[in-house]
Amino acid sequence: MTTTDDTFMTLSEVADLARTTPGAIYQWRRRGKGPRASRVGKRLLFRRSDVLAWIEAQPDRGNAGIDVRHQADSEPPGPRPRRRKAARLDRAA
Repeated sequence: MTTTDDTFMTLSEVADLARTTPGAIYQWRRRGKGPRASRVGKRLLFRRSDVLAWIEAQPDRGNAGIDVRHQADSEPPGPRPRRRKAARLDRAA
């Protein structure tokens, strides 16, 4: 396989490169936000140069407003408390 930008990638290869799932790629494409692709028979193929350009064009969201310093100083959350089952009333017939 050559490593030029004209090679085609499969859906799973694109998902691996974007570090996401194939389902996420499908959703982005349905919304018009995913990389450009071509359908060859039943397969969806992506030109490597298009995928790399799409990745570069994505906004860098960094930590999405999360204060990492604050999280590092605090203790991780403990286990969730167990829910109690509602008491059942046995009704005599």
